[in-house]
Formats: sequence, C-alpha cells, structure tokens
Amino acid sequence: MAVDVSSEAPLRTARRVRPDIVWLAAAAVTLLLANGRWIVPACAWIAPACTLRFLRGQHAGVRLAVLFVLLGGTTAATWLGLVPLHGMALGFLAAGMAALQVLPYVAHRLLAPRLRGLSSTLVLPLTSVTVEYVTSLTNPYGTWGATAYTQTGDLPLLQLVSVTGIFGITFVVTWFASTLDLVLEREPNGRTSALVYTSVLAAILCLGGLRLLSGSATSAAVPVATITMKPGPAASMWRLLRTRTDTAQISALHDRSCALQDSLLAATARAIGAGARVVVWSELAALVLQEDEAAFVDEARRLSKRQGATLCIGLGTFTPGHRRMENKTLVLTPGDAPPVSYFKSHPVPGDPETGGPEVVKPVDSPWGRVVAPICFDVDFPGFVRQVGRAHVGILLVPAHDWREIGDLHARMAVCRAVENGASLVRATGDGVSVAADSRGRILGWSSSFTQREGFPSLLTEVPGEASPTLYARAGDVFAWLCIAAMIVIAARTTWVAREARRRRIA
Repeated sequence: MAVDVSSEAPLRTARRVRPDIVWLAAAAVTLLLANGRWIVPACAWIAPACTLRFLRGQHAGVRLAVLFVLLGGTTAATWLGLVPLHGMALGFLAAGMAALQVLPYVAHRLLAPRLRGLSSTLVLPLTSVTVEYVTSLTNPYGTWGATAYTQTGDLPLLQLVSVTGIFGITFVVTWFASTLDLVLEREPNGRTSALVYTSVLAAILCLGGLRLLSGSATSAAVPVATITMKPGPAASMWRLLRTRTDTAQISALHDRSCALQDSLLAATARAIGAGARVVVWSELAALVLQEDEAAFVDEARRLSKRQGATLCIGLGTFTPGHRRMENKTLVLTPGDAPPVSYFKSHPVPGDPETGGPEVVKPVDSPWGRVVAPICFDVDFPGFVRQVGRAHVGILLVPAHDWREIGDLHARMAVCRAVENGASLVRATGDGVSVAADSRGRILGWSSSFTQREGFPSLLTEVPGEASPTLYARAGDVFAWLCIAAMIVIAARTTWVAREARRRRIA
C-alpha cells in the first residue's frame, strides 16, 4: 500500500530548525533596531533577551564569538552616517564597540549559572551599567550609544534619570532581559524573580508618573525663541583665515561677516517682536573677526537692553593666521551687567576649536537663572551636572549637527534637562531645535531642514524655575554602587567555586 508522506515533509523540515538559530536571527533583527540609526524603543528591551536565549547551550566560546561578529556588524550598520567615519575607520570603531558590548554577556555566561534565582539575574544589568559608565568616563564622545537615549519617549521611565542618571535605565532594561531568560528557562525561582522585577518596575513607573504631575508644570512660563544658521560659512572662513592675512581678502570676509551679523540681529528683533523674552542662537551662528568682536557685541547688547530680552548668542571668532577658532557663547541680559562668555569645554575630536575650562557660569536674568554650554558639551552628564547644582532654571544650548544625528542628539539633550531639573532650549543649525521642560515633555520641536535660515525657527514657552533633583546632588552614586556590587558578586562566586573545587579534591 502506497503511503503519502508529502504532508509530513514540511513538518520534518520545521523540526530541523534549531531554537538557538531562531534566537540568533531574532537578536540580529532587534539589535539593528535597538539603537543608532533606526530606534524602535521596544527592541532595546527585546534584543538582550534574544541574545541571552541564543547563548544558552553548549560551546559557549563559539556562541560568544558569533555574538561578537553579530554585534560588530549591527553596530557598523546602525551607526553609519551617525559618526563621521567610513571604511576601515568605521570597522575599527564597530569592533571596539562590539568588544565592549559583549562583555556583559561574557560575565553573565560565566557567573549567572553559579548563582541562584534573583541574584543570577543581576549579573547582566550590573555589568552593563559598569561597562556603560566606565566607557562614558574614558570615551572622547561621551555617552553616545547609551541605552537610556532609546527610551526618551517613555516619560514615566525617563524620570528615573533624575535619581540615578541615565544608567538607571540601562539597569532596568537589561534586568528585564535576564529575568525573562530565567522565566523562559523554567528555573525554580523564576516566578519569584519575575515578581520582584515587576514590582520594582511598577514602582519606578508609578513614581515617575507622580513626578510628571508635579513641579515644572506649575512654574511661570518664559517665552523663548531659537535662531538657527548653517555652520558651513564658519568652516570656509576658517580655511581661508588660518593661512592667509591678505588685506583685500580679509576686507571681503569682514563685509560678509557684517552682513551675516545684520541678518542675525534682524531675526532676533523679529523674535522679540513676536513675544520672545529669551532668544538663543545656534552654535557659530555669528562669525566675526577678532578685531570686530567688541563692536558686534556692543550692538547686540544695545538690542538686548532696548528690547528688554535676554540673548544667548553663538559666536565664532577668527584671528587671521591662527589655526584654531574661538567657539563660544555670550549671554546678554537687559540690565547693565557685562556679557557672560563661555568657551566650549568639549571640542569635537578633530574640530579646529579652542577648548575652555570645564566650568559654565550661571547668569541671573529677569526670566530665571540660565546657563549656556555648547552642543557636544551636553553629551557629558558629569559636566552638565553643575547646572543642577547651581539651581539653573533654563539650559540654553547653541548647537549644530547634521541630518542623520539631528533627532537622536536632540533627545540626548532632553535627558540632561531631566537629570538636572532644568528646562531646555536647544537651537541647532543643520539639525533639530527643541524646547522641553524639566520632566522631558517636548514643548517645541523644529527641524532646520524645513525652516527658513535665520528666521525664528522655534517660538514657544518653557518653565523658568529650577526643579532640584537627587542626581544633581548625588551624582553617579548609582553607577558606582553597581560597580561595587558587580565586584562583590564576581569575588564571591569565584571564592565559592574555588572552595567547592578544593573540597572535591580533598
């Protein structure tokens, strides 16, 4: 009798699909969407869980090697265009980032099997925080790539950074992955661990929701505006002036600079006429020769005093024959107080800028206390924390970006506002200008690619009162506690394993 086995063939084929291959494929897809160019916030939670499932099983070294290659490939793909590197340089960067990203999984694979229940779920989050924090202290690009920047749309969760800094979100996200892995493995203590995690997460979200209902929403609103200019002229003027001192050429650049200054002052007057009390220019918006700077600043001061507004101007000052330009901000208030200047403390590696001391000077304006760091400075939470300690009400940030990083870089700045309990006004050339309150609520959002250059690109209101935070006072205590806990767990696990081995030998 003939037997029809055609219907069984697909079933047999399906059985050959190994679960670890499915988890690896899921990890690859979610890693592409977890950070960088294409951010789907849920994937930042799912990707580590899929990765842990893939790492289950024999041949740990082979699996970790496969994971390293996967992390290198997805990192190169997701950060292409977001970092100014290509080819081999991007490949080396991706390999370095992959080596750091794989470390928490190595620690989990080595230590978690020797622990039980809840303690086994803590290895991955503790190590993840340790790696992210140490990297942020040593990386010339600050906190780029941090997990917290993928979660800025979740406002209740985002309030956690006002207590722990961004590393608290890293802990919560990766702890979810290790807890889910334990539950899926049907470990005896899996349900207890899941209950503890769910309770902690629920408490974080509830307290975050309560914080959203308090504070800055009741503060007096300050009308603010941003004026954005493309940074291209700064680069072209610097290339000419760093090597040439021809009188005729300098005279022509002087005329170009004066025309640019006039357009900025006119745009500022329009913004004030529309109701703005604080006007912020983008980074390097005004380009002046050193010999012309004093006259230009005097003209801007007269405008501030005449119109009764506070101005934060982004200024690029050039000296013929010098190889570096001064990248700074000036804050002008309507009274008789002199302008307060600030030089960019963290020049982007490779940019022709002079660096200044790592201190920003708070300015007491009629609309509240303000401070004005510049663009890349805001990627360093430890540096910006002085804003919270000084009880600054409005964080004014002249910046310039490029299209690929505009949205992500703006949301990174929003985290600094929540950490330090200050409103944010970020004026960005070739990028996204944003206004937000101290809870991370977006009050205004504008892209320079769809707005007229120089014309007020953003006109909105922000709270002007400071909202003190625990993070501003305590700093990175949470990150250091995670490092200490990780050291204790590693030491204890190693000691227990050594004692067990010694007893077996005896």
